[in-house]
Amino acid sequence: MQTVNALFQCSMHNFIKLFLSALIITLTSFTSANAASSASVDDLIQNGQLKLSINLKPQSQIVLGQQAILEIKLISHYDFSDNMTVDFFNIENAIVAKPFARTDFKIDTIDGKKWFIQTKEVALYPIKEGEFYVAPILTEAFISVEGKAVYGNIQTPDYTFSITQADKLTARDDYIASSKLDVVRQVSKQPEQPLRIGSAVTLTRQIHADNLHSVMLPDLQPIKFEGVQIYEKPQTKSDSYDVLREINIANLSSSVTLIFQQEGLFKLPAETIFWWNTNKNQLETIKVPEMSFQVGESNDEIIANAPTKADGQQQISLSGINWWLVIVICTALFFTLAIAKVIKQNKQAIVANFKHRIYYKQLINRYFNAIEQNKYQQALACLYKISDIKHNNMPALKALVKNEQAQATLELLFTLAFGKKVATDSISKQSANALLQAIINKKFETNFFTPVKYNMKLN
Repeated sequence: MQTVNALFQCSMHNFIKLFLSALIITLTSFTSANAASSASVDDLIQNGQLKLSINLKPQSQIVLGQQAILEIKLISHYDFSDNMTVDFFNIENAIVAKPFARTDFKIDTIDGKKWFIQTKEVALYPIKEGEFYVAPILTEAFISVEGKAVYGNIQTPDYTFSITQADKLTARDDYIASSKLDVVRQVSKQPEQPLRIGSAVTLTRQIHADNLHSVMLPDLQPIKFEGVQIYEKPQTKSDSYDVLREINIANLSSSVTLIFQQEGLFKLPAETIFWWNTNKNQLETIKVPEMSFQVGESNDEIIANAPTKADGQQQISLSGINWWLVIVICTALFFTLAIAKVIKQNKQAIVANFKHRIYYKQLINRYFNAIEQNKYQQALACLYKISDIKHNNMPALKALVKNEQAQATLELLFTLAFGKKVATDSISKQSANALLQAIINKKFETNFFTPVKYNMKLN
């Protein structure tokens, strides 16, 4: 009996011990869960589970007026339930823009532990060189702890940084610091189109600068013209964000209407804009060309213009000329002058050749007439003159004729001219022509005409 009681007491003791252990574990878990669920942002900060840092984003060089980026990073042991918010703040001797709406998020492993990181960027633009102090910035964090949303304020630590002006810019402050700069100047009506008194032209000027705030863009100089009524709308500045390139863009636009009240030539002078290229860290210039407005007709236009209709209501300006036609006319004029000079330089040779041709044409006509009239001695005399061979020099004349048929015709001509004439013997016009061609072709081979000299130099 005592043994049974001892066993019973031992079993009860073990049961009570096990029950108490389970109860303690349950209470501990409940207490821990309750403590975690009731944790505040301050508790997370004290436990090292929530941190906030601030740094200037690394850049090769930052000059006055250039966009610099402050990165505010929120690092949490727990995931975020929403994006952090950053209050607006000021920095002495700098212009601070409103924090960008975008919040970057990533997960990183630091010292073997998993951390959730949110980053907010704030653009600032230093206007004086020196050291800059950033006072603690108030932010609000939204954390998800064990499925429960926890939110509260957290501040950045004190932060300082320095800016030194580039040597190339120490004597200049009229520049725009940007990674890309576009300058546009255009009119609603092309300046070369005819303008009259009362004509209106709208002039638009625009500047677009990447990685810059519009407050940093200088105002455009007003336009002044004598004899022109000017209506200028207020210059507008705006900021936009390129989602694809993930950059902010500063925009400046100006619209001016010009109403011309008198005739004359009005010139809008060229503009030079100095640009600090932040990609290359060098000073560059953008030149906007001069614009001219001709109101009424200038002397050149009066000479060049011609009426398009009989009533002359509309004139053609120089801009309407077909320049291909001008080129063709100039080319034709050039060759005309060249030909005229060739004729002048070779006038005697040309005249001599012309007279020579007339003389030989007359001899040829006489030759054929003599053949038709059977006056063979006259025909033979014409051949001597055509071939420039001394009269009665039969061997020399025969030497010119190489064609056998022509040689036979020449022998017959000699026979009919000086030998016995037979009534049935005669020379046909075709045979006479073949003989003449054989002699003329031979003469062409021996420079029958005086060559004409040509020189491309007109002067």
